[in-house]
Amino acid sequence: MNTTKIAQMLCSRLCHDLITPIGAINTSFELFDESDQEDRLQLLELAKQSAEKAIRKLIFYRAAFGYSTDSHFSTFNQAKKLIQDFLMINKIELSWEEENQVDQTSCISPQFPHYAQILANLSFICAEIAPSGGQLTIEVTQEDLQAIHLKLTGKLVPLRPIILNALKSHLPEDEASPHTIQAIYTRMLCEKLAVNLEISQQERVALDFILKGSI
Repeated sequence: MNTTKIAQMLCSRLCHDLITPIGAINTSFELFDESDQEDRLQLLELAKQSAEKAIRKLIFYRAAFGYSTDSHFSTFNQAKKLIQDFLMINKIELSWEEENQVDQTSCISPQFPHYAQILANLSFICAEIAPSGGQLTIEVTQEDLQAIHLKLTGKLVPLRPIILNALKSHLPEDEASPHTIQAIYTRMLCEKLAVNLEISQQERVALDFILKGSI
């Protein structure tokens, strides 16, 4: 698939995800002038909450999908905060565990920002299949940081086969769409870093991602 088509599909997907909070802001102000005082307060609260959601999504999308020489994922603390702020929109609680102590505030490796982009994109997928919220645990399981385990639990929607296929292997180009492009992009990030992604799921209860590859 050519890079122009990938960029177009990613733009379509991200714009689609931003329509809801931005549309709510617009609707709030459209109705404001014709509403009474009580309704105006409710509309302002809706606009405030929607603006906060839109800002969190934009910050997360810039880090997860964008390019910058000043990475938003340079340290564990930065990665945790960005992912946590995004997951809070979807009522998903994040628990980040390290089996061995790691410096939370310094860049542990030049590769870590790219690795963290994979974590962010997998978190994005988790948010998609946990519409009622849940718990996401990210665990660094080896001292040399060669394995990271993501476990999502809750009342989950099954991961669609086409998304699973996009994460595991190359989809035929005619099956690529704005709905599958984010999973395709995640797989491309894994391939770029020579990271192996293992996936297992207990339908509607748990989903596990395991990343294996040296940071």
